[in-house]
Amino acid sequence: MTAAASKDAGKKKGKLADRLFYQTGFLIGSYPGWVLLVFTLLTVFCSLGLLNFGELNDIEEQFTPLDSPSWTEKNVFQKFVGHDGEPYKTKVFVIARDGGTLLRTDHAEALVDVIRHLERNLTVDGLNYRDICTSACDTNDLISFIFTALTKNISSFIDPRKPDPNLRLTYPSMKLLDKVVYVGDKFFGVNTTVSKSRNDRGGIMNSVKLVDVEFQSFLHNATHKAQFMSWNAKLWKAIEDINDSPGLLDIVSISKAMIDFEVSRTGLSAAPYLVACMVMFIVVCLLVTSHPEENHPLAVIVGVILPIFGIMAAFGTLIGPFGIPYQPIVTVSVFLVLTVGIDDMFLIMAAWRSTDSQLEPNVRLGETLIDAGPSICLSTLTNVLSFAIGAFTTTPAIQVFSIYTTVAIGVAFFYQVFLFGALLTIAPKRLSCKGPPVLYKVKKFYHQFVSFKL
Repeated sequence: MTAAASKDAGKKKGKLADRLFYQTGFLIGSYPGWVLLVFTLLTVFCSLGLLNFGELNDIEEQFTPLDSPSWTEKNVFQKFVGHDGEPYKTKVFVIARDGGTLLRTDHAEALVDVIRHLERNLTVDGLNYRDICTSACDTNDLISFIFTALTKNISSFIDPRKPDPNLRLTYPSMKLLDKVVYVGDKFFGVNTTVSKSRNDRGGIMNSVKLVDVEFQSFLHNATHKAQFMSWNAKLWKAIEDINDSPGLLDIVSISKAMIDFEVSRTGLSAAPYLVACMVMFIVVCLLVTSHPEENHPLAVIVGVILPIFGIMAAFGTLIGPFGIPYQPIVTVSVFLVLTVGIDDMFLIMAAWRSTDSQLEPNVRLGETLIDAGPSICLSTLTNVLSFAIGAFTTTPAIQVFSIYTTVAIGVAFFYQVFLFGALLTIAPKRLSCKGPPVLYKVKKFYHQFVSFKL
C-alpha cells in the first residue's frame, strides 16, 4: 500500500465529519477540471438573472413594518381616495433670500410668478402640471390668490384702521369672502399681533418667513405615474435654476421620489468603494502572508475575487427566477460576503500550507479540508443563521437584505471550498512560487518591521 493510500485509509477511520471533509476534498482534487467547468457554467447561468435587474426603492413601503398602525391608517385612507388613484405630493418651501418676511410687495410678486412658472411652464409630453394634477389642481390657488391680492392692497390686510371686509390676513384662520379658511398649514414662521376687529379670525400677520407650496396629484396608472415622476424631475431642476439665479427667493423641495432617490444614491455610492476594498484586501493579504513560497499572489487574487462570483450567482438567482427585487440597502451585503469569503480563503490556505507538499494534490486537499472545513462551516452556518432570522421580520427592506445576505454567504462558501480548492490542486506549483521579487522585498520589509515593533 502506498503512503497516499495509507493516509487515505487512515482518514477514513476517523470521525464522520473528518471522513466527510476528506472525501469532499479528495473528490474535488480528483476532478478539478470538472469542478471548474460546472461552477463556471453555473455562474454564467445564474448571472443571467441580473439581466432583469430592477431596483425597488420605496422608502414608505419598504421600511415600514407590514403590521404597523400606519399601514392600517393608510388602508383606511385609501378607501376614501382610492377611486381617484394613488395620492402623490411634492412639497416646495419658499423663503425670502434675505431671511425677511414674504409679506412684501416685491416678494409677493416673485412668489406668484414662481408658482405660475412651475405650474405652467414645466411640461412633459406637452403636458404641464395643470394637465396632470387630476383633482388636486387647486392646491395652490389659495396662496396665489392671497399673494396676488397682497401685491395690490397690502395695507388693507394688516392695518386694522383700513379693514377689508372680504379678506383679512390673519393667522391661523382668515376670512376669505364669506368663508373662513385655515392657513396654519401654509404659512410658517409667522409673527402676529392681536387684532382689535371682531371680524378677524386670529392674530394679524406681521410677517411670514416660509410658505408651503404643494404640487399634488392622484396617479391613475403607470403611465400617469411616469409622467408625474418626469415632471417632478423637471421641477427639481427648475428649483435649482431658481436658486442659482439672482432673485428674491430661495426654494427647498421634498417629495417621496426625492427621498427614494437619495436613499438609492446613498446605497449605490458605496459601490465604487468595492474595487478599493478588494485592492486593500489583496495588499493586506499579500503583506501578512508569512510564507511567500506557499502563497503566490495569484492565489490571493483568486481568493478575493471568488466571493464576487458567488455574489453574482446568488443575486442573479434571486433577481431572475425568484423575482426578489434588489434594494440599495443590499449593497452593504456585498462587503459582508466579501469579508466572510476572504476569511474562508485564509483558513483554507493556512491549512493547505500546513499539509505535506509531497502528497498527491487530491489527498492534500482532503487533509486541508479536514483542518479548515469545520472552521469555515461553523462560521458560515453562524452567519447564515444570524442573517436568516431577519427574513422573518415584517419590514420588507430588512427581509430582502437578510435573504440576499444569507443566500450570498452560503453560495460564496461553496465557491471558496470547491473552486478555490480545485485551483489549488490544478496548479500547486504555480500557486506556490515566490512571485515577483519586488513583492518578496516588500513582504520581507513588512515582517522585519513587525518583528522590530514586537
